[in-house]
Amino acid sequence: MTNTQSKIDLLEEQISKLMTENVKLRKENAEIHELKRERAEFLAKEVGLMARIVELEQSAKENAKNTKLRGSELNAKIEQTAKENAELKARVVKLEQKQLQDGEEKNNHIAKLDDDTIEINQSSVNITSAETENSNDTHKETAFSIEDDAEF
Repeated sequence: MTNTQSKIDLLEEQISKLMTENVKLRKENAEIHELKRERAEFLAKEVGLMARIVELEQSAKENAKNTKLRGSELNAKIEQTAKENAELKARVVKLEQKQLQDGEEKNNHIAKLDDDTIEINQSSVNITSAETENSNDTHKETAFSIEDDAEF
């Protein structure tokens, strides 16, 4: 019986070891399932992030394209504005030159009018002097005539 008892003890010991190992394997299996679940979550997040990255890259490309297009439009507007600015500056220069010419012409007309006025004033003075002299001569003649009549 000893032999049988020792076999039973040995079997019980092996069962005990197997049960301990079974508990350990179940624990590891549970950990593996948890790791698989976490991995699935990370993969799902990764897929979502990759989709977002693709979306952002596409958006960045569109923005770059729009920015380039907008830059081209702005450059065209800048060129047009510069052209208009140059045209306006040329017009201003022409207007300033015309204004200077008009001012010179006005000054020339004013100077001519001043000369004409002086000439007219001198003519008036000469005429007035001549009339005064003629008037004095007429008075003298009249005086002489009256004196001549008185002698008769």
